[in-house]
Amino acid sequence: MTLRRLCIIFLLFFIQISRLQAQSYSVNWTRDASIWGVSALHYAVNKQWENRVPIEGNYWRTVGIDKWAPTELRKPYAWASDKTKTACFASFAAMGFFLPAQDRIQYWQLGAQNVLIAGNITQSIKLTARRARPFNQPGYPYDHRDQFYSFISGHSSTTAAAATTAILAMRSQPDLKKAANVIAIGSGALALSTATLRVAAGKHYPTDILAGMALGVGIAVLNQAIHERF
Repeated sequence: MTLRRLCIIFLLFFIQISRLQAQSYSVNWTRDASIWGVSALHYAVNKQWENRVPIEGNYWRTVGIDKWAPTELRKPYAWASDKTKTACFASFAAMGFFLPAQDRIQYWQLGAQNVLIAGNITQSIKLTARRARPFNQPGYPYDHRDQFYSFISGHSSTTAAAATTAILAMRSQPDLKKAANVIAIGSGALALSTATLRVAAGKHYPTDILAGMALGVGIAVLNQAIHERF
């Protein structure tokens, strides 16, 4: 029942995304160089920050939908979530081959920016919140500080960013082949699967993945708007 509820929530989430419109891709090397530069700096700051963060994490009170999360680590589900994440990125990349030749490089660059930005912001939030993962209950043996990186979900934020990029590209090109539409929608389905599996694995609470997906979608939409305007 838990997985079914999450699937319904996420499906409605991506249905709203699919209604968004996107314009053709424009090339502006100053804009893109600035985005890459800031992203690289953010990544470097995060790496330095990781070495200074205390090992101890925070055990948040579990309420509402977070009670759906299992409190044991389920490695097969975690393994599956890694595979669906990879497949989502592959679907995003494959979508580019269906776009007009003049748009492909910029599409791939835009998606890479979205994933990197989402990943950077996600890591900053993780380092700030230091929320213990569902399986990491008090008394669980400490193995790695990643055990306190539950909020927010990086798998969810980055796959949502990639899938949203693909869906927006589909919406901007109404004459694409049906295969392209299947790939774009498939990337969204893979992002949903990844998020759901992260909860099933005991790696994240539902609020972790909802926040992650919201961040990923928001970054993709905002960056698309920046590329359209500047």
